[in-house]
Amino acid sequence: MERGAAGGEPPRFASLPAPLGAELLALWREYEEGRTPEACLVRGVDRLNPTLMRCLTGQGWGDMATDSHAPVDAEALDGCICHGSP
Repeated sequence: MERGAAGGEPPRFASLPAPLGAELLALWREYEEGRTPEACLVRGVDRLNPTLMRCLTGQGWGDMATDSHAPVDAEALDGCICHGSP
């Protein structure tokens, strides 16, 4: 997301009325930093959406460079899941 000149905040929040803009900016920062369980959940759901869309549309994964036989690092996977797949 593009950042504004003042404090690295997205410019779209600057155009909102003060109370709403400040509240949405705080929620956006919480999401970006993954500070709360709710933010981690939303980050995880955001990353689930492309997979669901590929399955629901039948696009599959043939066009992606994936290796279904590659070993899975369970510890790294657990870290990604717990932290909303940063």
